[in-house]
Amino acid sequence: MSTKTCVFLSYDGQAGLDDDATLHEPMLDLGWTIETVPWRLVSSHPRMDAAVIRNTWDYQGAPDEFLEALTQIQARGVPLFNGLDIVRWNYSKTYLDDLARRGLPVVPTTFHERLEPGGLATLLDGAGEGDCASRIVVKPVISANAEGTFTLDQSSLEERTPVIEATFADRPFMVQPFARSISTEGEFSLMYFDGAYSHSVLKKPAQSDFRVQESYGGGQRSVESDVDLVAAADEVIGALDQVPVYARVDMVRSNSGDGFWLMELELIEPSLFLRMDVDAPRRFAESIDRRYRAAGPEARNEAS
Repeated sequence: MSTKTCVFLSYDGQAGLDDDATLHEPMLDLGWTIETVPWRLVSSHPRMDAAVIRNTWDYQGAPDEFLEALTQIQARGVPLFNGLDIVRWNYSKTYLDDLARRGLPVVPTTFHERLEPGGLATLLDGAGEGDCASRIVVKPVISANAEGTFTLDQSSLEERTPVIEATFADRPFMVQPFARSISTEGEFSLMYFDGAYSHSVLKKPAQSDFRVQESYGGGQRSVESDVDLVAAADEVIGALDQVPVYARVDMVRSNSGDGFWLMELELIEPSLFLRMDVDAPRRFAESIDRRYRAAGPEARNEAS
């Protein structure tokens, strides 16, 4: 059996994720070798049988260029996971509004084209539900890794107004109530491969911070998610127009304590915490191989 090449898309100067090392053996067992290629250079890569978006963590600065690179991959007949349609829908956080309109329990969110001078006080007064409005989160519509994200309450309004107004003077942004359970219980990330639940991780911020990302000192540990949490995440996956090869559903307990809020649905380049579940790399590899085979001969033309 000839070995096929699966390109993992990364970004300049990055060799790939630590998690990727866990995928080499199960992928090889299925007849695949992995090559990590910066997404800006992938259009000139000589051969690939499939491409998987992994840590393309700088695409937010050049979304049009990124989408064009993905378009070129699919134009060569190479199966792309996740596909271009999913990426176009997911790269802007306005997808949350779409999911809320479908009846999913999305954290209450309002979207704004730009921040007018003096507008923060009005947003603080009007956000959230009940006492949820005492603290809000302001962040870009297109971003990753909590870049450009601020929390705001009455005590910090005067101090933070200048930098927040400068950040969003000409940039679309969104406003949400601060989810208090992030500081106490943490944020749950549930991983799905080919529509099936795989494993969960609980992420907690460092003391005196609100960001759960590792780059800000956040910690993670593997957890067994309760039935209600998995059911809520299943509902999110089930509401999508197409089943993604991989997905990460980030959820927190709502401020009322009655159920969970969807914080993010990561379908482009999420950390999947493969190292935290012994069987997760095999599940991911099998989902890639299965979807490649399901794509059919026309979609598997080798690039030349």
